[in-house]
Amino acid sequence: MTMRDIRKETETQCGDFASSDAPEVLSRQFDATICKTESRKCDILYTMHYSLLRTLLAAVLLGAGSLFSPVPASAVVPQTYDGPQTRTFTGNYSYNRPGRPFVRFGFTITSVRRDRSARGTYYIQGTIREQRSDFGPRVPFLTSRFSGKYVDGERGRGWIQFTKRYDFGGSPVMYEGRLDRRSGRFEGSWDVRGSREGGSFNLMDITQRGR
Repeated sequence: MTMRDIRKETETQCGDFASSDAPEVLSRQFDATICKTESRKCDILYTMHYSLLRTLLAAVLLGAGSLFSPVPASAVVPQTYDGPQTRTFTGNYSYNRPGRPFVRFGFTITSVRRDRSARGTYYIQGTIREQRSDFGPRVPFLTSRFSGKYVDGERGRGWIQFTKRYDFGGSPVMYEGRLDRRSGRFEGSWDVRGSREGGSFNLMDITQRGR
């Protein structure tokens, strides 16, 4: 076999590969493989980003929901209202009957206990020192003890009720009044239990701090 015959046989067997279309076919196959690989990467990145976005969105919605959901009673922050103060306040009382004296007194709160079952309600105790009028021992001042409660009403209209018992004895005296925000004082009435004796009184706002 001559060299010419060998060359011809080789060209016949490898003619397809040696043709001008072979490199282009390989190039297209290579590009297709790369595209498939990149597509998989894009799918993976999309899935990761979508999962992250869902997680963030759920966290935002959960936080927003907590802002508008009802707050349990146990989680309510107590109000900063101080209630009655343990100090001395001034007041006065007068009689319904004409000709009776006008009496000034000092109202000293010594104990304040908050009623946790009734919002804005406080139990108070203390002493009263008043000018002697026309009854009781012949001393310059009469002393007594009181106990009662204060209720913080709506729009600042507090309500007070207490019973006074003189140290020298006698019938208990009942007081009841409401806070007048314009004057800053309690205004109400009093009466002696078991008697027709009574009148009106006023007292400083017992929630005011001392200066």
